[in-house]
Amino acid sequence: MTQVNHAISALEEARFRTDGYLLLKSAVSMEEAKVLLEEVDRLVRKANEAGAVLREPYYHEGSYKLTRILRLSAAFDRLIDHPGYFGRLVSLIGTHIQLMGAEIFVRGAAEQTITGFHTDLGPGLQNILPTDENRFLQIKAQLFLTDLSVPDASNFALIPGSHRQRISRFNELCMVDEVNRQIAPDGSLPAQAMQILARPGDVLLFPHSLWHAVGPNRTGRTRYSITLRYGQLALRPFERFDPILADHSRKLTARQRRLLGDLGEQGASPYRPPFQDQIIAGMAVPRQS
Repeated sequence: MTQVNHAISALEEARFRTDGYLLLKSAVSMEEAKVLLEEVDRLVRKANEAGAVLREPYYHEGSYKLTRILRLSAAFDRLIDHPGYFGRLVSLIGTHIQLMGAEIFVRGAAEQTITGFHTDLGPGLQNILPTDENRFLQIKAQLFLTDLSVPDASNFALIPGSHRQRISRFNELCMVDEVNRQIAPDGSLPAQAMQILARPGDVLLFPHSLWHAVGPNRTGRTRYSITLRYGQLALRPFERFDPILADHSRKLTARQRRLLGDLGEQGASPYRPPFQDQIIAGMAVPRQS
């Protein structure tokens, strides 16, 4: 197993804590991104034929997602602890980290914003905000597989620093009403918002409390991306990975298995799993007699 470098640079961490996001350029190689895009395209076509896509109520009609994607293909296994971003996640969350869920996002043509500004993890955590000293509760890693180097290409949109702002008005879908009211009828975003310009292989890290949206898509291209959600072991995961762990054809490392919920010995506590630091660091673990 490859040992993970826990260190995030001081500048990167300062930016993440201040702005609420970190864009990692070429975190995944262009060649690897191309292979992943081919697999995503295959799965999307198959899911559409079977009617197995999820259309959220706050998505534009041309957009949807595929969930539980590790059950669909072993091609995504390397992303579980990809060296292009995993060390930074450990630096920000700590070694008591788990993969909480993995999804494919498909964003079709849209003249208006595809989703409004919202936060993640539901209403219960909408006002649980990060501090200067604390580890983060949850961070998403979004891997872009199509070219988003120009605005209005279904770009990820965000408001820098919003991850530490309190929401004044709550709703079930965690939409940020005070900002969404400022979106123009033509889809133009508020002045304080920015669209992330990214290329295939770039990865965006952001915490649950960041106000984020998806801008219009006026390019004529469908945008594909993969999102992996990481969080503290104490959080409830979005999906169970038992079928992947039970699949002996999958060549998963000890660290990947631990990130998917394999806590080792029977009855191991999710709060104190054995050899957690060593396994996440990629170090050798003593044999248990």
